[in-house]
Amino acid sequence: MVKIYGHPFAAFYWKVLIALHERNVPFEFLMLDADHPQHGEAVARLSPTGQFPVLIDADHVVIESAAIIEYLDLHHGHAPPMVPADPRAAIEARQMDGIFDDYVMAPLSRMVFNALRDTDKQDPHTITVAQGTLDKSYA
Repeated sequence: MVKIYGHPFAAFYWKVLIALHERNVPFEFLMLDADHPQHGEAVARLSPTGQFPVLIDADHVVIESAAIIEYLDLHHGHAPPMVPADPRAAIEARQMDGIFDDYVMAPLSRMVFNALRDTDKQDPHTITVAQGTLDKSYA
């Protein structure tokens, strides 16, 4: 059974979670939070950037949500691939993946992290810049 390190508030984890469910891949979720410091230590060892999600499949370690999704397409489940087999369609899928990562999820994450800070440490400029990026992306 594959293992996935992540956090339910993280959009990049959700991308992998969707692929796991679409492909009906059984998995063990390893929560990254203060109650499970060993999971944070594992991610720090397994991922050069210390970021998640991280997928463990026997002796294979796969990092970065897009790479994990393509790995699942190749090695797990019988559903149609999340990334199309046609190279032209795959380019469009990867392009949209990058747009959502960089111009939707990244600004949303900045907004969430800002909201989680103590009120006196929140930065209204962060919200203004992130909202501007989201407005462009949604258009």
